[in-house]
Amino acid sequence: MKNIALVITRMVNGGASRIIRSIIFGGKDQFNFTLYTGIQDIAENELSDLKKICEIKLVPSLVREINPFKDLKAYQYLRREFLNNRFDIVHTHTSKAGVIGRFAAGSAGIPRIIHTPHGTIYSENSRIKGVPDIKIGKYPFLLVERFAGKKQHFLTVLSKDERDICVSLKLSTQENTIIIPNGIDLARFNFDDVSRIRNRKQLGLSETDMLILSVGRLSSEKGHSVLISAFREALKSNDNLKLGILGEGPLKDELLETNKDIIGSGRLSLYGFHEDVETYLSASDIFAMPSFYEGFGLAVLEAMASGVPVISTDVGGIPELIENGSEGFLVSPDNAISISEKILELCSSLEKRQEMGKSGRKKASGFSIDKMLTKYFELY
Repeated sequence: MKNIALVITRMVNGGASRIIRSIIFGGKDQFNFTLYTGIQDIAENELSDLKKICEIKLVPSLVREINPFKDLKAYQYLRREFLNNRFDIVHTHTSKAGVIGRFAAGSAGIPRIIHTPHGTIYSENSRIKGVPDIKIGKYPFLLVERFAGKKQHFLTVLSKDERDICVSLKLSTQENTIIIPNGIDLARFNFDDVSRIRNRKQLGLSETDMLILSVGRLSSEKGHSVLISAFREALKSNDNLKLGILGEGPLKDELLETNKDIIGSGRLSLYGFHEDVETYLSASDIFAMPSFYEGFGLAVLEAMASGVPVISTDVGGIPELIENGSEGFLVSPDNAISISEKILELCSSLEKRQEMGKSGRKKASGFSIDKMLTKYFELY
């Protein structure tokens, strides 16, 4: 069996960590995996299931923020690990771990180095905490990424848009850039009317309630405050609306504090993090993704597979999933008015919701987790 090191800055709930989990669980009989991860925001038992099938090494110095002292320490630690263990492959995930991990793997002489950024910070309109908005402010990041890119043998990206950006910025070449879209377990999202009725009752929804669901980490780049503003505007025209947000994160206390009125009235529910996202999707009428930045949008794909029409910002790989007016609607980031208008448009037409849901389910069928894993394992 090949020995493979997987490196990521932090295993918080999100697209990148979910893909790593899928790779480890899906490939445990074919490969020996060792996972290197920082410890930021990791819950005590969050990695307990992985520990049963994969060696996990925590790297406290591997942090998301730029910190020269910790970054050098993380590099030295990873380099020693790679030299001592002589992995066949080092596969880095996300930007910060990708930079440090690729330099360390290259210095250690690892024969095959793969990097997956899970979206690019250089997408137009992307807004990520800690990353400058202006182009000149991103230039130092770009230079470092280019140098790190010289160490990699393959760069895997989530979409054609991400590939084109990476190649144009010389972060990779056309030849060594491979598109591997994220995939999901489609069987989890195959619901019937009985499930919908049961789950809506469990969530305290009446027959006339229209549930708008959003799924994502409660952080600034996800745009939840924009969605809530849009929801408040739409409520003025339709008092049957309810908004549910599934996820945890650093903005939870702020959202609770600033929205006491609609939380108290039962209009807004912050559900927290739950593994059974399908329960909430089966009960929802509309799915909303107001992000300023998305690499691919696993949550959008799950909503499509559930037959739920989507309102999303046109960022990252989302436009490759959603054709405006077909599987849902695309709006520009930070546009609460447009989101509000699309919410009301969908609420007014059951036929349109069903038509878009059917189209979304059909397109989502091409993004299975098995197809994704086959591409990664072929690359290994």
